[in-house]
Amino acid sequence: MPNATLQIKLHELQAMIELLKHCIQTSEQIDHAVLQVELSQLRQDYAVLEANLHDKLTHSKSQMVTLLSDAYDSLVPILLHTKQTVLHTMQSEQTPSCEQQLLLAEYELDFAMLTVQCAMIAALEAIATQQEDAVQPPSQQKGTML
Repeated sequence: MPNATLQIKLHELQAMIELLKHCIQTSEQIDHAVLQVELSQLRQDYAVLEANLHDKLTHSKSQMVTLLSDAYDSLVPILLHTKQTVLHTMQSEQTPSCEQQLLLAEYELDFAMLTVQCAMIAALEAIATQQEDAVQPPSQQKGTML
């Protein structure tokens, strides 16, 4: 059932948001060396999550997921290039890097909120389609879900 899958993903997202809140709340109170260790661990966790997602996208048999994988593969180099450009600009400007990094973090959280909004729309569209299929006779259903 798609709702069960969405519930699992929602739980994973909630756990990630709780971790984000914890990191932000405690980061100013911990030693710089400890913060660097936590940053290193977060970067490793990110790399694992990204590799797992890429693996799932790559090995899916669904044509739609193949399209998503291709889009993701083309988007990653753009994001990395943009981040490098932003970091280079931050280093060359007179504005303190702390202020620039906070501004960057603020906008990345804004982008994350947009992503959550898109996920919410996609989830509700999937549920609406499931409900429509449930009330239609089998001969008139649109097809199977992924």
